[in-house]
Amino acid sequence: MLAISNNNNNINAHTHNFSHKDTFVPESFIENKIDDFTAYENGVPLLNRYKKVSNIQDGSYGKVSLAIDLETNTKVAVKAMARTISGVKAIYRHEISILKRLGSDSSNICSLLNFFETSHHYFIIFEYCANGDLYDYLKTSKNHLNPNFSNGSPIIFKQFLKELAAAVEYSHSKKVYHRDIKPENILIDDHGILKLTDWGLATVGQYCSDPCIGTEKYLAPETYFKKSKSSNYSYDCKPADYWSIGITVLYSLFGFCPFRSANCNDSNYNNFRDDSEFLFKIYPNLSQFGYEAVMKLLEADPTKRSLDGFMSFVLENYNKGLTIDQDNYINAGYMEEYADDDIFGMEEDLVLNESFDMEVEDENDSEDLFSNVAPSSIESSAPIAVSWDQMDDIIDPNIKTTNIQTNLHNKANHNYYQPTFNGLSNSLKTYDFNWY
Repeated sequence: MLAISNNNNNINAHTHNFSHKDTFVPESFIENKIDDFTAYENGVPLLNRYKKVSNIQDGSYGKVSLAIDLETNTKVAVKAMARTISGVKAIYRHEISILKRLGSDSSNICSLLNFFETSHHYFIIFEYCANGDLYDYLKTSKNHLNPNFSNGSPIIFKQFLKELAAAVEYSHSKKVYHRDIKPENILIDDHGILKLTDWGLATVGQYCSDPCIGTEKYLAPETYFKKSKSSNYSYDCKPADYWSIGITVLYSLFGFCPFRSANCNDSNYNNFRDDSEFLFKIYPNLSQFGYEAVMKLLEADPTKRSLDGFMSFVLENYNKGLTIDQDNYINAGYMEEYADDDIFGMEEDLVLNESFDMEVEDENDSEDLFSNVAPSSIESSAPIAVSWDQMDDIIDPNIKTTNIQTNLHNKANHNYYQPTFNGLSNSLKTYDFNWY
């Protein structure tokens, strides 16, 4: 416990990892009774350890800033959530429990470094990723993945795909399903390595009975349904995550998503469902190889999607481009310049052709540490038996959901769906959190 005290002002912090010392609080802060976060924003280190450098991003229920960890002299990201926001305690506990379940064994998941509470805020400390999120990074002309959405190296881009797939495969091996995979939730560190982040909507129940959780443009078609007390319909979160990866791949290649929403209200989606080769009309620069690859993730029938199939196909054909521009890059001989080089610290044997086999840890390794913590986990039984031909009777194209931003990496042109903020937090309160 940290006690920051002077006269009538006391700031108490409850932390779970570290011991701390008293720190000096300027007299002006005491006279105005400025809280812990305001003191941090004005230069007072949190827990006498984390000193603010600059703002990174604001969200509807918290702020993220860059700080220096004075104990390790490293940069970290500090996420602060005000206690005054209704339901934020449950959201905070949910995210911590998911991050602890994931652990730190994956180099492609943004690591939890510390978490603690003060009298006014909840704080989560993450590793810092200097290049920000993928959404913004791709808009910089000098990005290493796909400059100007046209002339990137296919080898580097396929390494990015492998890292994204590895992050998702790892989380699924831990029985964690992200449910909001998109460029805003993918960070890039200073070595160009991908880090999947923002697990606020993640669930540990593979089968979800809550409709439309995530971001509209990246939601799988089976997630659009009307919840009914008379129906026990649920969908599999694993292939739903695969669909989101497919849309993320297309956005990363071309700078825009193919559909506003994957239901019959969207004309592009209707045309795509009638004939998947409609993707060539949306993306004239898409290669035949690229089309065949993304279709392994964008099958309308979720049982036919395969992340392993996608990665195996991509890596077995590393000398083929996902776009016509990438094919031209290969045909011009630019591939040779990367053949013997270490790209952003990536080893050659990771970049070139290799199978996508992953050693999955025992799924029960951390089961005793966590209970089901996401709202849909209450109904985590297998889905009812419904053939794909019957899905049109269940999927509701006119579903009305609450459009509310609760994450910290959501851009203005994306509609962000979840049931209701209070409904989510109230559901989380019903769980027995084993997270200390």
